[in-house]
Amino acid sequence: MPFNNSTRLAFIALLIALLGGCNSTQMRRAEPLQVELPQAQPQQRQFSVEIQQRYQQAIALLRQDQVEPAALALEALLTQEPDIPGAWYNLALIQYHQKQPEQALQSLQRCLDLSPRNPGAHTLNGLILRQQGQFSQARIAYAKALQSDPNFADAHLNLAILYDIYLQYFEDAQVHYQRYLELAGEGTQSEQVKFWLQDLQLRMAQGGNG
Repeated sequence: MPFNNSTRLAFIALLIALLGGCNSTQMRRAEPLQVELPQAQPQQRQFSVEIQQRYQQAIALLRQDQVEPAALALEALLTQEPDIPGAWYNLALIQYHQKQPEQALQSLQRCLDLSPRNPGAHTLNGLILRQQGQFSQARIAYAKALQSDPNFADAHLNLAILYDIYLQYFEDAQVHYQRYLELAGEGTQSEQVKFWLQDLQLRMAQGGNG
């Protein structure tokens, strides 16, 4: 399920993060961060059978990697029925992969207006903000994702990347790498994350001995 698969999104984030550098092994910890979200999700509207079918058809196009037709189908659907959070989220994923970050952020905002406790939307929002160098805002977005769902593995992974590569909060990064591995289970991506975690722990040990 390309594009609406959050694990693939996190893997892309990891590949990009490898381009960064990390020269300091000073053990700093992140300050506690409080974020506020609605206590409950707004009640979702019930859509007609036709609208549901059109949405599923657009998702099927995405699964077949027919990106442009899927985007057109989602845009047409949202023109007629703009209150479908999943449609905004999937459109944001397409826009992100098409290197349209500002459009993706706008679509994510529409999604989060309708579904403010959507961990996938918050995580993608954080990824784009991090790529734009807005590290504090990215951290807030990941915190919102984890408040929405403390077991959302991709949010732990992306927050670990932010702490490790960009903010140098190594102990915090270690915690979130480990939590990702607990949640994600075995797989190719987990093996890659284990390597990054081992590299982080080596750097931490060298800093401690220095």
